Amino acid sequence: MSENNDSEKLSKADEYRHPDGTVEVIFAIEGDRVLTVREYPERDRFREAVSAATSVGTNDAVDSLPGVEAFQDSEEKQPRQSGTDGDDTGQSNESS
Repeated sequence: MSENNDSEKLSKADEYRHPDGTVEVIFAIEGDRVLTVREYPERDRFREAVSAATSVGTNDAVDSLPGVEAFQDSEEKQPRQSGTDGDDTGQSNESS
């Protein structure tokens, strides 16, 4: 990961940590476009970040991807409760 955010060299898997605790990782680069994945430390921070955005429904390409379990090492895999988070925002990653 580059320490310099002004660097012209961007690479897949470069990781950035925002002051609010959000983590952003470059997933793909195509021309001038950069596709990232963001992880928010709290649901409220996510809601705040997208409050001015317009929800356009489900992205079918992302919805068809395997769950996070497919990318974990076998010793990291643990059973988790399936279902939504109770507020219609998607799958819950919290265990009861």
